[in-house]
Amino acid sequence: MRGLKTFSARRINQLRNQRGVPVWQRGYYEKVIGNEQSLQNIREYIVNNPLGWEKDEMHPSKSFSFNNQIWLKFQECSQFVMNLNY
Repeated sequence: MRGLKTFSARRINQLRNQRGVPVWQRGYYEKVIGNEQSLQNIREYIVNNPLGWEKDEMHPSKSFSFNNQIWLKFQECSQFVMNLNY
């Protein structure tokens, strides 16, 4: 996991023409899935969490002032990370 994070952060910063800027959420940790109930809870979170995005105060449709160029670059970088085949 550390290799994936390191590689993707370097590549994203390369695309941004920046160096050493954090990409991953601070304090993030991988969680060991201990049993079937934990697995089911995680699956439900993955399915349900994006459903609330449009209600989030940081959604681009809200009055939260995002710089459009930064938002577009974020989307490009997010798409890159999602397309990594690991």
